[in-house]
Amino acid sequence: MELDSEVRPGGDQDRLARSLIWFEEATTCAAGNLVSFATGTSTQHEALGRAPSGGWWLRSWTDGEPETEMWRTVSTQEARDWLLRNEQYEVIESHFPRPGGGGQG
Repeated sequence: MELDSEVRPGGDQDRLARSLIWFEEATTCAAGNLVSFATGTSTQHEALGRAPSGGWWLRSWTDGEPETEMWRTVSTQEARDWLLRNEQYEVIESHFPRPGGGGQG
């Protein structure tokens, strides 16, 4: 699927979900609610997926009424920013090595 592709619930989404390596959002507890580092809210959430081809997918969803879910491709820079915001430092080191360093890129 191409950059800026979107996937809606169904067969394509299920197949895609199984093929990705997932990175979960970081959360903190505020006033008894889990607040997402990715979105800054307790009702909107995100997870980042890496495809075997090296592409990145962002899954966004909301809790409550109405529940919504959307998938879209994101650029390498957006993926890195998301990982940084969610304190996924080891993943950043692995997939976004410093110049002259190791990693998968």
